[in-house]
Amino acid sequence: MLSINTTGATGRLKVLCAGLGIALALGAQPAKAVPFAYVTNHNADSVSVIDTATNTVRPTPIMVGTEPVAVAIIPDGLEAYVTNSGSNTVSVIHTVTNSVRPNPILVGKLPVAVAVTPDGRSAYVANFSFGTISVIHTATNTVSPTPIPVCNGPAWIVVTPDGWKAYVANFSPDDVSVIDTATNTVTATVAAGTNPRGVAITPDGRKAYVTNYRSANVSVIDTTTDTVTDTVTVGSAPVAVAVTQEGRKAYVTNSGSNSVSVIDAATNAVTDSVTVGAAPYSVAIGQLPLW
Repeated sequence: MLSINTTGATGRLKVLCAGLGIALALGAQPAKAVPFAYVTNHNADSVSVIDTATNTVRPTPIMVGTEPVAVAIIPDGLEAYVTNSGSNTVSVIHTVTNSVRPNPILVGKLPVAVAVTPDGRSAYVANFSFGTISVIHTATNTVSPTPIPVCNGPAWIVVTPDGWKAYVANFSPDDVSVIDTATNTVTATVAAGTNPRGVAITPDGRKAYVTNYRSANVSVIDTTTDTVTDTVTVGSAPVAVAVTQEGRKAYVTNSGSNSVSVIDAATNAVTDSVTVGAAPYSVAIGQLPLW
């Protein structure tokens, strides 16, 4: 299991991000090489590269834009997309050489999240201050001329496993925008709790779990009807959520109560609360290989 505990970022992004993003570039290197983990360093304007075979950091970080937040890897592992919240750009890292491609991609103001479609053709960037989603065509690394308008404060975005929809947690108006990725239009707006912050989709694509920062609960959305079917009370100030690979559990980081809530996905009931470090923000689920 890969997870991150932080005490939160400073300044304007304290609630919006952990000041740290992480993604694994699987298969990005030659066949005999190991995958790398890419970590955004918000205050250093850089990305650190971790060799996951030895858990050592490469000596020279990759310099990107100002105040990087999130990072996402395309499915073939060859490129990493990094949102730079301070410079309103996205940096593209070529993972074979671990070098930044020239000319960062200009997006909207305060980009804080990025998600890539399963086919790797598009990267969706949430622009917090503009209330929009920029769509990057990864083949050319160009942006669609018209961003997708959502609601105020898009804080996180995920794409369903089939690639047909994207779900955007809008922090300010307390709702979730649903985007049809074929037309890049908003097809539904779902009322959630207070200050939606994170969202995760179950592996079968049937449910979206949305953390609500101020109301200390999680909204469960049926992705077929795009309606809330359940609301789960968790700890204080929940931020991130991740679903296990078999889809049986969801893990929610509660930054205000220093805990992680464990939700049974079949019943949507909290089955455990695990005490962790101070102000946990991010969480990711891994799976150990079976030998």
